Amino acid sequence: MKDRVLSMVILFFVLGSVVVSSMSSLSHTFQSGFYIVAMVILIIIGILYIFDKVKSIRE
Repeated sequence: MKDRVLSMVILFFVLGSVVVSSMSSLSHTFQSGFYIVAMVILIIIGILYIFDKVKSIRE
């Protein structure tokens, strides 16, 4: 269940970035804000994944 939710979040931000970049009617401020939020969340997910792998290797 956790992996499924995580996959949906990643898919939302990756595909959302594609949609936002293709819509020229959106303001530049909104586009930049969406990109920043997407990058921050994806970086946090990546860091948590790396810490989990390091933790499992140490055990």
